[in-house]
Amino acid sequence: MSTFSTTLNPTPFGIFDTDVDFQSEADNVITFVKRKMGDDVLSVELTKKMIWGNLEEATLEYGSILNQYQAKSQLLTYLGFNTGSGNEATNKLPRESLEYLGRFAEPYATEAGIGGSYNHYSGSISLVTGQQDYDLYTDLIDSSGNTLYSGSDNSSPRSKMRIMEVFHFSPQAAYRFFDTTSAINYLNNAFSFESFTPSLNEVPNKLWVRVRYYSNPLSPDYGDETIGGVSNLSNIPFGNVNYTRVNSIGRQWIRQYTLALCMEQLGLIRNKFGNIPIPGGTVTLNGSDLTAKGREDKKELVTKLREMLDTLTYDKLIETAATRAENLTKQLSKVPIPNGKAIFMG
Repeated sequence: MSTFSTTLNPTPFGIFDTDVDFQSEADNVITFVKRKMGDDVLSVELTKKMIWGNLEEATLEYGSILNQYQAKSQLLTYLGFNTGSGNEATNKLPRESLEYLGRFAEPYATEAGIGGSYNHYSGSISLVTGQQDYDLYTDLIDSSGNTLYSGSDNSSPRSKMRIMEVFHFSPQAAYRFFDTTSAINYLNNAFSFESFTPSLNEVPNKLWVRVRYYSNPLSPDYGDETIGGVSNLSNIPFGNVNYTRVNSIGRQWIRQYTLALCMEQLGLIRNKFGNIPIPGGTVTLNGSDLTAKGREDKKELVTKLREMLDTLTYDKLIETAATRAENLTKQLSKVPIPNGKAIFMG
């Protein structure tokens, strides 16, 4: 009699074929399924490979649902994480981080000029006596004499430059009419004074400007490998569950789901025949009933598992713990304190 371990390609994907516990379960599930479906009375038209394939599918379904709820609990922590080879995050409790919130705050820090994820660049414009208008895209140069706009940091397609800060000096010509403080205030506020015409002896020979290029969210200036990391549910590095580590709760669910799959499959097989002629009449097979029952059981099993996992997400566990602590405080408040003294425990 052939067993799972001696059968060539016993399951469609072969994911758990070398797992000793799965091998033992596969041999036992044959007897479980056939007896539950009445094979001792009426033959069950399912081969061993069909049942083993259903066992593999049930195990994969169980692991998929668990991984969905793990992602639901920890997606914020996984975002930006290395996508890996497929199982780096399986059966692990990751450390919480505020990386997600930090990324949300970065554009505000960038706009305020106090940090963020984009570089600032400074350059200077050589001032010319009597000239008031200058072109930032051709006149603003770095320390090597290259224009900032056409520099290597502003790669193609080139982005506009955004002025972040102008390092200017007070217009000396205004001193003739105002003192140092009132000159700046009056010209800037009362007259919206924006510029002045340089003269040879009144201004420095360079005007320094700090700029940045418009943001490219997929290619920050300093390079960021996390952009290519986990971005959503589809690329979290979850692998298949290790069957050996599935506890009794999970294994019983897998058995019941395997039975439901086998019931549906047997119903589909019997529906191919419908009626079988026999001497003196015909026999009507119960394919439709089996198919409907199998699908109903599958749906019920998945629903119950999801309902249980809904109460076990990390947020729900924290909520439950908080409620327990609150109720415990209420209970302890009813405990009488003898002689007006507090009760110490420990």
